[in-house]
Formats: sequence, structure tokens, C-alpha cells
Amino acid sequence: PSPPAAVLPLWRLAELALGAYSDPPDETSEFRCDLPSIRDPEEEVEAKMVVYMRRAGSTLNGARDLAVLVFRGTLDAHDALRDMDTVV
Repeated sequence: PSPPAAVLPLWRLAELALGAYSDPPDETSEFRCDLPSIRDPEEEVEAKMVVYMRRAGSTLNGARDLAVLVFRGTLDAHDALRDMDTVV
């Protein structure tokens, strides 16, 4: 039988999203930063992606390994308002 699907509470995803705004990205007790930055050199924006991997041994009850891809937006005020509208 397959292990149960990986489920994360929203607060854990928010913790990872916040960590993507630090350079280098913050890690948590459950996730390590596997790929700290992906940027397209031809793009003229400061957006970036961060890949977090669940740490070995942190899976509970046979849950699957998990990778979380975080897209960090710009720090521009206009973008922040648009991002908030998208989330809410």
C-alpha cells in the first residue's frame, strides 16, 4: 500500500513562504532549503523561487517525502497589494 498523501497545515506553508524573503532563505526544523535561488538572468524583476525539502527523519507515520516550491514576489508596494488581493 502507498503511504498517505503529504498534508501540511497552512501555518507551516506560511512559515516557508516567509523564509524565502531572507538571504539565504531561512530553514525550519522540518524543512531544509535545497535550492536557495532560481532567477532568470534575462528577467528584470527581483522575483525568485526557493525549493524546500522535508528533512530526513521528520516524516511522521510513514508520510511521503515532500518538496515545497516557494515563489517570492517583489518587494514593490503595488505588487504587495496585488499579491494580498490574490491570497484573500
